[in-house]
Amino acid sequence: MIDWRWQIRRLEELAALSLDDEERESLALDLQRIAEYVSRLPQTEESQAADVVDWHCPLAEDAARKGLDYESVFANAPKVFCDMFVMPPIIRERR
Repeated sequence: MIDWRWQIRRLEELAALSLDDEERESLALDLQRIAEYVSRLPQTEESQAADVVDWHCPLAEDAARKGLDYESVFANAPKVFCDMFVMPPIIRERR
């Protein structure tokens, strides 16, 4: 049995999240259900999987197309420097 509480605490730390106890419990239940579902997949009979495997998904033609010009690309950019987008920092140092 996986200790989901520990996994969730670790996820909070890595993603800089702050969950309350109710959110942690809900997430633990969701993760447990997902793990149980995935563990049953190897037991699926091939006849059951055939319905999914035989699906056909047409692919779009792989053809080169003319791209956008620089003016169009950078028109809505908040800031441009040397033909590059300038973005604000999203990762900050922990203190």
